[in-house]
Amino acid sequence: MPAGVLIVEDEPEIADLCKGMSKRVIRVSSMPAVRVPETLAEMCMAVRDVFAKALRSVADNDAALAREVNADDDELDRLHKAMLVWAREEIPRDPTATNATIELLAIAQRLERTGDISVSIAGNLIYLVEGRVVRHGNA
Repeated sequence: MPAGVLIVEDEPEIADLCKGMSKRVIRVSSMPAVRVPETLAEMCMAVRDVFAKALRSVADNDAALAREVNADDDELDRLHKAMLVWAREEIPRDPTATNATIELLAIAQRLERTGDISVSIAGNLIYLVEGRVVRHGNA
């Protein structure tokens, strides 16, 4: 493999996560109507943006853009925690919607993992461009 080539090994895992989320959406759609929290929609948009930014950083060899991806991870973690709080409150509030709530929480967990993989991709790009390891909060 030529020097300076970044292999994005995590893309198949992201595809598997997307497939799993799709199956869960189909399951939820066949259940009685449930209130979907706004936090989940925010999380979807945030993960979409972070993933796109990570891929753009790779395409452009842009370490500065990759660092933005690392910074965005805190927001994704905040949204994921908010979904956990929502689920803890929703299940006792509406026990009949427990299955749907669990499915929505599982979607949020997969979104959070997709964000983590995006951060990993960005970190690999920073390593490729600058030779610096930025995992675990190291910038």
